[in-house]
Amino acid sequence: MITRIHKDNIHLFEEIYQKRTSQPLSINSIEDDHLYLYVIHDEAVYGWISIVKIPKIGYVDSIYYLDELYIAPENRHKGYAKQLLDHMHQTFKDKPQRLYVELSNNDAIALYEKEHFKKQNQCYYMTK
Repeated sequence: MITRIHKDNIHLFEEIYQKRTSQPLSINSIEDDHLYLYVIHDEAVYGWISIVKIPKIGYVDSIYYLDELYIAPENRHKGYAKQLLDHMHQTFKDKPQRLYVELSNNDAIALYEKEHFKKQNQCYYMTK
């Protein structure tokens, strides 16, 4: 089952987030109108996908960026990432979708290419 996270069901996301990051979760970020956060779960939560809506000059609509796709190590290679990506494609099917991936993350690149994302360019990831 894939469920969108909001303040009323945040408990579905808290445990896996804290295991992944070792940090407490900020509810404020969950309530942002430009963030779409989904978990895939059954008896347990297997992973999540977060998508960020960013307005872009010159586009009719915003661009939807895949910000994070995380599947817990013990649940990888079971089709959960594909299900989350399929959900993204269906939910935002008429919207521009993009992602950035590290050049060294060959498994992720293979997954995204299999799911019809196309390489456009290479870039530097810079922070300040």
